[in-house]
Amino acid sequence: MGKFLRWLVFFIFPLVVIGGAAILENLSSSKMGVNRYLLFKKTHYATTVFTPERIKLYTILLIVGLILCLFLYFKIKMGSTRRLLIYLTAYQAIGVVLLSLQNLSAYPIFGFGIAIIVILQYFLVVVVLVKNKPCK
Repeated sequence: MGKFLRWLVFFIFPLVVIGGAAILENLSSSKMGVNRYLLFKKTHYATTVFTPERIKLYTILLIVGLILCLFLYFKIKMGSTRRLLIYLTAYQAIGVVLLSLQNLSAYPIFGFGIAIIVILQYFLVVVVLVKNKPCK
């Protein structure tokens, strides 16, 4: 049950979040209500959470996390942790790409989704590293 729950939360949930944001992005071109809602949220968050200075900070944090994950990937020899680091590296690379594409209609939803996913993945990596730490 533990492995299934971990797989469900840390692998399926990120795909659902990114998929939901991609569906909203697709619907924004065909549904006017979705487009107006996304435009309203984009302008609201552009003045609060996603200011240009904060976007630079978020991008730098994702790049530093990406480098850290690659370093840990080559340093750690455990199989499951290496697989988790590959997922985390992929999500951070997606995050860097999505933060650079500010012309997306669902830009804030992609940004929040990537932030939640990266935080969950870091939490999982820490849990796995602590759980698999050899005792002295």
